[in-house]
Amino acid sequence: MPDPLLIWDLGANIGLTMADMAVRFPRARIVGVELDRENAELARVNLAPWCDRCDVVHGGVWPRDGELRYRHFSGGTSGHHVADLPEVAEGPGVRVAPAISLGALLARAGPDAVVDYAKVDVEGAERELLREGTGWAPRVRTITVEVHEPYTIAECERDLRALGFTTRADPRHWACVVGVRTTEGPL
Repeated sequence: MPDPLLIWDLGANIGLTMADMAVRFPRARIVGVELDRENAELARVNLAPWCDRCDVVHGGVWPRDGELRYRHFSGGTSGHHVADLPEVAEGPGVRVAPAISLGALLARAGPDAVVDYAKVDVEGAERELLREGTGWAPRVRTITVEVHEPYTIAECERDLRALGFTTRADPRHWACVVGVRTTEGPL
């Protein structure tokens, strides 16, 4: 990726990917969105050396702005599951966070902003992001999506192609799809 200026880390966790990108791409502004408040706070601590160009937003990316309920699972490798399902509305482990649309996130960057790279690891919200409220997509050059069941790699590739990306499986991660914009559109 040649000298990106704007990077999104959607599902930033504790900020380690953002820190890696901050070191590798010293001119980039990096915006991370993290669903879990405690993780977002720790990410801010971890990113203190790059706080002038790394911004962590507490919230979950979703097709619409508002409120997002999610189930928190403690003790596992995947700590959260995001879904717009009635069974997530209440019960043990249910938490609430701001829902942030990618259109709103893009608007924060400015009217002419282009996202050079977006990393999407949003624990089950990827299908909705790639199918609803997709006006943000023409302003993203490259995207990597980690796919979570029941969404499939084939569905993700099809959805990314519909948004104008050429796709391939990520050789470094069995559950990831890479999309590269090959058509010059609104960029």
